[in-house]
Amino acid sequence: MKPKLRTILIGVTILFSILGLAVGIIYSPILDVDKVVVIGAPGRESEVLDVAKIKIGDPLLVGSITSSDNRVAGLPWVESARLDRKLTGTARLIVRSRTPVAYARTPEGSVGLIDNEGIVVAIVPTPPPGVPEIKNPGPVPVLGQKISAPDLVKVAASLGPLGARVAEIAITDRQATLYLIAGPEVRFGGLDRLAEKAQSAEAALGAIGTKGFSYLDVRVPSGPVTG
Repeated sequence: MKPKLRTILIGVTILFSILGLAVGIIYSPILDVDKVVVIGAPGRESEVLDVAKIKIGDPLLVGSITSSDNRVAGLPWVESARLDRKLTGTARLIVRSRTPVAYARTPEGSVGLIDNEGIVVAIVPTPPPGVPEIKNPGPVPVLGQKISAPDLVKVAASLGPLGARVAEIAITDRQATLYLIAGPEVRFGGLDRLAEKAQSAEAALGAIGTKGFSYLDVRVPSGPVTG
């Protein structure tokens, strides 16, 4: 055998040996899953784990685990999910939950919680405290789909701290009005400068209270008016 050919064969043999060793390590207990941790979904860890389908003893670097975060991200209430793997054998699923900014009632009497993108993130028996209702949003779609009321969602998403005071949000002829849990109605008017209007209303209500007037008009955010 010629020296050059012998060198090539030796090189190929070494390469395949290295590849075989690497594959063996990847699929060996040295690099398998010893522990699965869910971060960012308190009280819903079991739901995340059921969807992720990561099992103790699975390969850490290849196989089904590589798409586990995509499966978790498909849950209606999940905004994003990321898989973080440690060579110590720990697989961490880091979850960011969608936050409801409003709710709408279903024909059955339950409540659809809606996030700032208009997605129904949960169907629950009763609304949580501090989340306003949007009036006349149209049919509430199934879990995980968007409602057909983008303007109402836009107003709800702009409220910030003011949202905790609001019972209902209504829009008539593209004029938004907020009805407080206790106190006057707040007139936003048009659908522009919503965050400024919310900040103006919150500051005014904090300064003068909620009694002695029937409405607070913040259509001009820099000059709120009561009446």
